[in-house]
Amino acid sequence: MDFSTKIQTLNLQALELQQTNPANAVIMCREIIDQALQLNAEVPEFEDQLAQTYAILGESEHALGNLSNALEAYTHSLTLIEEINDPAQTYKLLANIGNVQGRLTNYADSLETRFRALDIASALNDPHCEAEILNAIGYTYVVLEQYSEAMPYLKRGLKLLQDHEHKNVLSYILDSLCNACQNLGEHEKALEYGRRAYNLSKELGDKTCQATHLISLGKAYLKIDNAPEAMRQFQAALDTAKADKYIPGASLAHYHIGLLLTDWQQYKQSQEHLGAALHLAEEIDSKHMIFQCHLALAEMYKQSGNYKLALMHHEQFHAIKENVFDTESRNQIHSIEVIHQLEAARKDAEIYRLRNVELTEEIERRKQAEEGLKRAAILDPLTSLYNRRYFIAQAKKELTRSIRYPHPVALLMLDIDHFKAVNDQYGHLVGDEVLIEIANRIRRSLRKVDIPGRYGGEEFVVLLPETDLAEACQAAERLRFSITTKPTNTSRLTVLVTVSIGVASMLTGESLTMNELIERADLALYHAKQNGRNRVEAYSEELQRG
Repeated sequence: MDFSTKIQTLNLQALELQQTNPANAVIMCREIIDQALQLNAEVPEFEDQLAQTYAILGESEHALGNLSNALEAYTHSLTLIEEINDPAQTYKLLANIGNVQGRLTNYADSLETRFRALDIASALNDPHCEAEILNAIGYTYVVLEQYSEAMPYLKRGLKLLQDHEHKNVLSYILDSLCNACQNLGEHEKALEYGRRAYNLSKELGDKTCQATHLISLGKAYLKIDNAPEAMRQFQAALDTAKADKYIPGASLAHYHIGLLLTDWQQYKQSQEHLGAALHLAEEIDSKHMIFQCHLALAEMYKQSGNYKLALMHHEQFHAIKENVFDTESRNQIHSIEVIHQLEAARKDAEIYRLRNVELTEEIERRKQAEEGLKRAAILDPLTSLYNRRYFIAQAKKELTRSIRYPHPVALLMLDIDHFKAVNDQYGHLVGDEVLIEIANRIRRSLRKVDIPGRYGGEEFVVLLPETDLAEACQAAERLRFSITTKPTNTSRLTVLVTVSIGVASMLTGESLTMNELIERADLALYHAKQNGRNRVEAYSEELQRG
């Protein structure tokens, strides 16, 4: 048996293992690749079989959640497939690469890859592939909260599938449209799309899809303030996910039920559902869901007056979030390194795409879109302050510098008092305008060297370089005064809000991690809340012992 035939046989075995035991499939694929590398000079003779080996390896690593490894394997496969000019396989690999990049939150790279896949799908004249990738592009814009940009792609995918039998893809396009429309204020359309998505998945008997669509429907009902109907949808999603043993769906359904019960001040039942959501998220090691559950539990305990448990869950949230950011950062760096390996293989394709003016303009438009996405990756879309991820990255650099060249550094954690009441009384649009104005006042109150960010919801954070605790407290009082003494003008009415601020510092000679400094400021913020709000509290060892 020649080696080419041997690879084909081993690939079939690895393909079977991929479905039942992806870890063993990874081992087998790597053994095939090692043998191929030993026959270095003869590789071109079986590059199509080796491309399949890399593709199976990528799908197996993807199934195991090893996203960086999956991306590297897919990229090797794509390089080989492009050399033998197989458009159908090229499309499939680009779709997989775009999916992994999306999961790694490399949204700019993901969109660029998916646009390439869209070009190929259009050339193949395959409605299923084209609609599938149109939905992937549209959903990426939904995740980025760029709902208007999502709509043309989703509607184009919907039109493609109106007269075809690809009901599974159609149900997901309808689900994406449901999520986009509910955030664009098109509530009736959102409900219509959500119901159609659910009915299609029910017709197909796909309970996983049913649970997903029921959750989207529940969120759509929340947008029109129909909380009882939203609860019914979330409960139906939970029952469906449990029946199908679909753990991610069950965790998400428990989470949304818990949030609603918190709003209804049914804290005992909320604790049960949020606890169940956390347990299931831990079972499948979904770190994003785990820290969301900790944050929801912290808010629930805070509202119920159990500040000790609220603080405990806040600390766990911060610890997990920090770890997730570090992991994502490493994965993104690796992703960028892997994608650069494609450049040589893509040069010929780029020359072809640049043959006429229309394609040149399209590429320029996509480059501009990518620049916008890169900006979106740094700034919070509502307030234009740094988002939490970028703030933490910049703050870590300053913290490292302050340790290396000893000087003090301080951190402010700011929370708008009773902000939920503003949203409940005046609506979320007014609430957003308040957040924007608070962010502007924070920006105007700071020095150029200070680093402000939106930490989440109504929480803001500011790092103050070269600032000791006393100076930081003075800065916090000035900031509090600028916010609380002047009403906030919105498009509809004037709102007077107050803020509580926690202050912590790392003195010269200390060596704190970013997580430790945040925990100190967060603890001080909790005490500011407990002591009556609209005040500044500084961290001290007495607070820690208390």
